[in-house]
Amino acid sequence: MEDITKNDEVSVDNIGLHNAMEDLRNEGEREEDELAKENEYVKCETSELIHKEVVNDEEAYKLYNDYAFKCGFGIRKGKVCWRYDTKTIRQRFLVCSRAGLKDTKSGVPKAYTKLDQRCGCKAYIQFDVSKESGLFIVTKHHMIHNHPMVPLIQRHLIRSHRKVTVEQLHMINNLRSCGVGVAEAVRVLRKEAGGSANLGFAHRDTYDAVAAQRKKELDGCDSNQLIKNFTQR
Repeated sequence: MEDITKNDEVSVDNIGLHNAMEDLRNEGEREEDELAKENEYVKCETSELIHKEVVNDEEAYKLYNDYAFKCGFGIRKGKVCWRYDTKTIRQRFLVCSRAGLKDTKSGVPKAYTKLDQRCGCKAYIQFDVSKESGLFIVTKHHMIHNHPMVPLIQRHLIRSHRKVTVEQLHMINNLRSCGVGVAEAVRVLRKEAGGSANLGFAHRDTYDAVAAQRKKELDGCDSNQLIKNFTQR
């Protein structure tokens, strides 16, 4: 009889523990939902970009990127749908830079990992390409973000809004030909622009642009000669 009573007490304790765990889990889910609602961003109910028309893919990217800068988020290119008969673009999708989630299934340790900001944001814009005129027309624009927007004083640091222009790169190359280093050339451009916020790119973007231009100008004969020199040594 005593054993039966003890078993009943143990079962009652297990039920109480299970209920307590369920309450904690439900409370955690409610807190996550409330946090997601606080971080949710909706500019307005109707899009100012709907039915806008641009001539090509680059203009479509620029249109959405300019809109993203005003709101405070970055963008990146999404999927492209093609026509099977003519192999031309039928649809172009541009998504928020924080769309999707990082793939952690590989399990391979890396020596260096970048800080990942993706949080599964569903914001996107859809361009349908007219078969007759070839114009890119905005047909869908999902404006709800599940993350807060970047403040105005930090928006120039967003990746999609950073670019070294042709004129800036030309001036950097001219300064380099005069013996001025890349870092000093960037300081000159920053002073002329009136600060880093007006410069349009980050410091490391300059080295990437210079390296990309140097790679384009590199002749195959020069690289082959360089390999021969190392082989002889």
